[in-house]
Amino acid sequence: MTWGLYLTGQGRQPQAYPWPFKARTSAALQQFMRFLQRMPEQDLKPWFTALEEEGFAKNIFAFYTLRSVPSASDNDLNPGLFIPGGR
Repeated sequence: MTWGLYLTGQGRQPQAYPWPFKARTSAALQQFMRFLQRMPEQDLKPWFTALEEEGFAKNIFAFYTLRSVPSASDNDLNPGLFIPGGR
């Protein structure tokens, strides 16, 4: 059973936000974790690998930054570029 089917079966819309359950106690959280552990695992293909397999871009990327130390300031002190693809 998937998360969406579970919620639909409970008469609720499948959603993540706002939290669809009323209880927020640790017991409810433990019950939810047990529910998640019953769900089948599914490995996701890395994004760039999927792009390359579909012929959109090569599995190469680069960052170009103008700063050697990141800043958490509200000012734009971390300019740079993210360059997907490559040749």
